[in-house]
Amino acid sequence: MAFDGTNIWVTDYTSSDVMVVNQSGAVVSVITLNPAAHPEGIVFDGTYMWIANNGQGMDSVSKLSVAAKALVASYPVGHAPDGVGFDGSRIWVTNSYNNNVWTLSKDTGQQLAAYWTGTFPLTVIYDGTNMWIGNGTGVNVGPPVPGIGSLTKIRATDGTALGTFTVGHHVRGLVYDGTSVWACNGNDNTVSRVRANDVALLGTYPTGKAPRAVAFDGTNIWVANSGENSLTLISLGAVPNFDAAAQVSASTPAGGRTIVAPQALHGPMSLVLDGG
Repeated sequence: MAFDGTNIWVTDYTSSDVMVVNQSGAVVSVITLNPAAHPEGIVFDGTYMWIANNGQGMDSVSKLSVAAKALVASYPVGHAPDGVGFDGSRIWVTNSYNNNVWTLSKDTGQQLAAYWTGTFPLTVIYDGTNMWIGNGTGVNVGPPVPGIGSLTKIRATDGTALGTFTVGHHVRGLVYDGTSVWACNGNDNTVSRVRANDVALLGTYPTGKAPRAVAFDGTNIWVANSGENSLTLISLGAVPNFDAAAQVSASTPAGGRTIVAPQALHGPMSLVLDGG
């Protein structure tokens, strides 16, 4: 999901639709993509929504006008794109079967550069300086690279690789809280907190089953647990602060709590916050 300042935009993998939902929960528009698109990631660049079309053989991203609520164009990318990010000037898209991330012109959709990531990159976010890519598990179809269950850090301005760092297994879902990056470890039922400036692992905290997406509301971390229809809430005030030299690898109690809503949630896969 993504927020345009007024409405929430939701990608529907099964129907290949993008739904626009107002803050009262009403669907105000449905944009239909190619039936084989199976859209996954979505990001807002201030004017347009960008969608990663993950369907077999699609290998593209779509650009949608927020004002017109309509498809503008689709552009070719690498194999099996999954996540999209925006650094203020360029669009970034993870090509999960190529083990790389592309940058695109937000104006023309033209490929600008490609950078290696870890294995099976799924999620990409921007922390204001660097891009962070969450690498999941999968078949390594590119050159030998580290990264099954890892984070890749790339300097956004020039694409300099700053390293690939091990966290948990099947990383899918990232958020930046202003100082740290939080990564969902889908196969471990945990979320890891990594300090952004030096990539120190500050802690690994229990969640519900199969965490897939994470959001920050300014005070708390919210984790969507796709394997049990629940949300885990972690209060930053309950998370201990570690010394700059500390490298924590064991699971640490976080004071979090799981809110189970089985009738309202069915395999939640994404989270977005609207400022309220």
